[in-house]
Amino acid sequence: MHQLDIMHKHRRLLAVIAEPALMRLEASFLADVLNDDETRRLIDAIKGVTRNIRAPFGSWHRHRFAFEVFRAAVNTLLGFYRPSGDPVRPSDNEIADLYLGDAGTPETAGKMLAGGAATAANLPMPGAARDRDALQRGVKG
Repeated sequence: MHQLDIMHKHRRLLAVIAEPALMRLEASFLADVLNDDETRRLIDAIKGVTRNIRAPFGSWHRHRFAFEVFRAAVNTLLGFYRPSGDPVRPSDNEIADLYLGDAGTPETAGKMLAGGAATAANLPMPGAARDRDALQRGVKG
């Protein structure tokens, strides 16, 4: 048996084993999110914005004007949940320290969390899109 055949069989076996585990993990996470009433309601509201934005403005991820409308709507929805007071950095929390470092801000941690979530969801990253477009035009970065 060739090494390439062994690699293909190994990948298929991993897919068979890993897929159910990933589905259970995703279902578990989704159950946690849906058990949080406020997060579920926020997600439902964002879904409503997504449905209602298309007819008057187009797809939010294809048309810049629609994107700005979508962003304003999501920020407005988030604003409904904004706690009062100033943001206070968590103390004695090693996980928060990983996101924040010595002088991190909520924006720093949010960008790190968004980057991780974008990678996990296979979202196109701005640099990757720029590099892809340059390659399509035959320009080297």
